[in-house]
Amino acid sequence: MLPLFLKLRKRDCFRDIENLLKVTIRLILEFLKFSHVKRLTVLTAVAGLAIAALLIICMSMLAPPHEDKAEALLASSKDAVKSLHTLRAEVYTLKDVKAPAAHERAKYVFSIELASDLGTKISFNGFEFEYEGENEEKMEMVGGELGKTLEGAWLLEKDTYYWLYTPAVAEHVVEYRTGSGLLKYEFLPIFHFDIAELFSFAENPRYLGTERLRVGNDTIETHVVGFDLPPSLMPWRAAATVKVWISDADKLPLRAIITSRYENTNITLEFGCTHYEKDVELPPEHFEVPEDLLIVKRY
Repeated sequence: MLPLFLKLRKRDCFRDIENLLKVTIRLILEFLKFSHVKRLTVLTAVAGLAIAALLIICMSMLAPPHEDKAEALLASSKDAVKSLHTLRAEVYTLKDVKAPAAHERAKYVFSIELASDLGTKISFNGFEFEYEGENEEKMEMVGGELGKTLEGAWLLEKDTYYWLYTPAVAEHVVEYRTGSGLLKYEFLPIFHFDIAELFSFAENPRYLGTERLRVGNDTIETHVVGFDLPPSLMPWRAAATVKVWISDADKLPLRAIITSRYENTNITLEFGCTHYEKDVELPPEHFEVPEDLLIVKRY
């Protein structure tokens, strides 16, 4: 697609140059009626304007448009995540669901250990839940129970499977198949750096500029890119708009906000990184289910 686009840009540029030269020649012929002094002055001015216009047109042809810049940033960010050897990070995911009769907000806080040849380990560190609307007391109780369920819980992902351990509920590990699309883990509306896997499906990418993002005690320069996701990648089958903050230094996606609407319900999911370290030593045993735990398959 990009080579074709550049060819079209070049063709437009050559057409503009041809038209500009025609206009310039016409002006020169018209100005030949003037006196010698006037003719020399005018011809010099016209030649200067022609050269400046040619430079502007060609520079505009060579300068990548915002769509190209957005696509390039998304591609480099996806490559940066894929090329990670090891990563340790503190992150959060927010889920905000607002309907006419109710408003639900949940925040999952967790740490990530990622090793390219071993898998991804998620350890849940905290859970916050707020609810306004009908059956508010009951829903707050449900949120409290979910928070207790996640105490000491961890999730281990490898390829097409993941294992979820919730010691507050049961002394066994549940094995699931990893889902496709935005939300990979069944019953858990969380996501992290794997947002980069969806960049290949970005539609209508837009470069929104730069922004300084606070990550822990550091302020990081980021590029902000917006794009759309097709309905097939959303669990509620509604199209979504994505806004992602990509580090200028290492191209990692450090924040992402996904907004969508299904019928009369507004849905917002947010991922944010509060601290991260790359190329750290991670014990291989962190990426194995302990042998003394029973595994129950749920697929």
